[in-house]
Amino acid sequence: MSNALAMLQPVSTGDLIDRSARFYRAHFGSLLLTGSIPGMIAVAGGILRSYGETTVPIGLLGNVITFFVAPVINLMLVGGVGRAIGDYFLRDHPFSLPAVLMAVARSPARHLRAALVGWFLLPLGVVLAVMALGLGAIFASPILITAQEATGPRLVALGGVAFLTVLGAAAGAFIFLQLYGRVVLLQATVAIEEQPVSRAFRRAFELGRKNWRKVLGVLAFEYCLTWSVFLALGTPVAMVALSRGFQTTSGGLEKAAFASSILLNIAGICAAPISLVAFALLYFDCRVRKEGLDLQVLLELEQAEAPAP
Repeated sequence: MSNALAMLQPVSTGDLIDRSARFYRAHFGSLLLTGSIPGMIAVAGGILRSYGETTVPIGLLGNVITFFVAPVINLMLVGGVGRAIGDYFLRDHPFSLPAVLMAVARSPARHLRAALVGWFLLPLGVVLAVMALGLGAIFASPILITAQEATGPRLVALGGVAFLTVLGAAAGAFIFLQLYGRVVLLQATVAIEEQPVSRAFRRAFELGRKNWRKVLGVLAFEYCLTWSVFLALGTPVAMVALSRGFQTTSGGLEKAAFASSILLNIAGICAAPISLVAFALLYFDCRVRKEGLDLQVLLELEQAEAPAP
């Protein structure tokens, strides 16, 4: 019961990240292996893309692997991690990579359909974000032209341009975060509630309202963690390279870029489990806040532990 009580509590953005980090630390090996699956697939796609400069079909295959296969598998694992975490807290089942894979294997076709829907929505969010930024720039253009033709001070006009551009960027980011939060909840809903994708889609959009701040916090933390790990790995490598007489020739710069790419991929793999865990916990947080899941579970636990008459 203590595990269930620990999870079924409303959390702030900071609490969500803190609990995700503590869960990651407690199950480091399993989560690292889980996060490395789409990460290594993306690395393989990147290697094939590098060969695409000379062989077009290989480059196209690398793009498909990097921008389609790896994200779809990552979304499927989001649902698997959510189910495995739910079983860990609510049913005292051990958390492991096989538990995650078994959660996906229960209904692979349904998980795949949900992941494909999510893969379509995320680029749509990017397109809408770019459109919002573009609208801001379009509305700012007349102000900029007027400022250039004006003979007086232009500070106010330039400030208006900056305001509209920032407003467009903020609106685009807001749209993307709203869609992103619903996409990850879609995977958890399919895995945990075992609902059809169409019904889970509606559920995810209902549960995902007003979560954009938490989604932003998780993504920002993962981004910062990725670059922190990259610097932690890259600094000693760079010091060793400089001590051995690294040359800033074209060949040396190519080697440095290749090494940086490898280290950045490794850092991304190390940081990826944070979002996997955080979005699983976000699903339970939404259900606690909006549906009283904590009260339902507590009632079930009390009934199960009550002595038989």
